[in-house]
Amino acid sequence: MKPVLAILSLFMVLSSGLHAGPIPVVTHALSIVDLRTEISARNAERAGNIREVRTLLRHPEVQEFSHLFDLEKIEAAIPKLDDATLARLADESARMNERFQAGHPCLGNRTLVITFVATMAMVVLLILVATR
Repeated sequence: MKPVLAILSLFMVLSSGLHAGPIPVVTHALSIVDLRTEISARNAERAGNIREVRTLLRHPEVQEFSHLFDLEKIEAAIPKLDDATLARLADESARMNERFQAGHPCLGNRTLVITFVATMAMVVLLILVATR
């Protein structure tokens, strides 16, 4: 009988330590509202970047080079770009759009346009090959 009492006493001592306090409540780092706000902000930023690149592709000076590059395929592939690549292209597009609006000489713009569109064409080609 003594061994049974010893085991029961040991069990009661150990089990009392398990329920010593309330169970902690786990809280999330972000609320649903904060998460939705963050997603909306990123979607808006991405849409603005896509718009900036498309504005450049539709510019008359860029359209002059449509015989060299398939601008429709490039424009169709823009939404497939990852966020970092799209942001870089949007920054370059914004700079070129500003140059066009400022009326800088076409010779310098022509070189920039060819370089930029060639870079975009390579990126699109890489994307198309990777997705097939």
